[in-house]
Amino acid sequence: MLFLTVAILNQRDYRTAKARLTQIEAALAPMNFISELTTGLSIETSSARRKALQAEAQKLRNDLEAYDRLQSTIGAAKKVTTDELGLLPIVGRIARKLSQRDLAELLDVSEQQIQRYESDRYASVNLSRYSKILEILGVELNSRLSPTWPSGKAQNESAEQPLNIDSALISELRKRNWVALPRGISKENAAKVLEAYVADTASLGKGQAMHRRYRDKEASINGTALSIWRAQVLRVANSRRSEIKTRFNIVDTSWLSKLANLSAHPDGPMRAVEFLRERGIVLVIVPHLIHTRLDGAAMLLVDGTPIIALTLRYDRLDSFWFTLFHEIGHVFLHFNHGLDEGFIDDLDAAKDSQAEREADSFAESAFVPDQLWDTCPARFSNAPELVRAFAEEQKIHPAVVAGRIRKERGDYRIFNNLLGNGSVRVMFSG
Repeated sequence: MLFLTVAILNQRDYRTAKARLTQIEAALAPMNFISELTTGLSIETSSARRKALQAEAQKLRNDLEAYDRLQSTIGAAKKVTTDELGLLPIVGRIARKLSQRDLAELLDVSEQQIQRYESDRYASVNLSRYSKILEILGVELNSRLSPTWPSGKAQNESAEQPLNIDSALISELRKRNWVALPRGISKENAAKVLEAYVADTASLGKGQAMHRRYRDKEASINGTALSIWRAQVLRVANSRRSEIKTRFNIVDTSWLSKLANLSAHPDGPMRAVEFLRERGIVLVIVPHLIHTRLDGAAMLLVDGTPIIALTLRYDRLDSFWFTLFHEIGHVFLHFNHGLDEGFIDDLDAAKDSQAEREADSFAESAFVPDQLWDTCPARFSNAPELVRAFAEEQKIHPAVVAGRIRKERGDYRIFNNLLGNGSVRVMFSG
């Protein structure tokens, strides 16, 4: 029996995957990787990036091998199984060596319709149409009772960890209007509504992002608020997925300096949204909820599109740009190497994981290479004019330089007038 999770849906995906693998293998070649070190990323960051590229290369090899094996199963009369019903028609089509166009002709629909079906794993197809497709493909849907069965509700994560609802959280969610919670609703009914809200969104993303500081450490943080916030992030990001016109390329770091230079523009944060979209990344702004202390997150939609979510907890330019690049660091350094699970970050927390330290290092060196920062005169002065002059030389906003100095010294009383206080949230309030 062959068990498969389909990542490559057609010959176009297959060709794209082979091309991406060739590109990554070239980037991992010793001479090419040595040349990348000259881009300014720290040695620690470059090492993490190499691991991410190796993990992505191995995933592509596995995907290509799975597609090849699936195409050969029909002649060998092997059983093929998958744990996702939406994949069955895709598995069947590939095993029958049918293109999306071939299946479209059999069903008397357009090829674009089959592409839409497969892009959302047949979630939009009614049962009658779904059964007809399986019948045409000769796919048998077998069911059986498990020999063991836990009494009561299914043993899922939400059942094991009941939602922790209080009146303050209900009130805040009602103001946000993320989900319908009528006035006077009981905590029990609110919990049912919110459980459905979180469950309905689970299929949009990969893995289950965990709050990096509070996992298994501090019960006082409200896991319910984190789950609801993550669900809203996935919903907003998924609604904007159609705006993404290209696939994120983990090999290409050439645009990082251009993104950093956007910080010098008064509307830089707004420009960053479109800039990242053009490079296959969805950037969303979703304020954090009560009982959480969140700055940002990095995770993946189910189709592999990277999501960066920012809360704008601190309404300052230095915070916006550092948090943005910290989360981009997770995308570049931990793609298929942690990003599948996801990262939800409180950047005020102690950096007790290597991944968080790597993302910090990435954010710092992406704006100013370490060797240049080591000789920066503004680091050793309280003179705002030195900060402005250095920022102008690097074509970045003074807030970025001032924020790094404040953090490095542990002195948050200096350079307050350079941080762009109160200038970020208003850009995204419309």
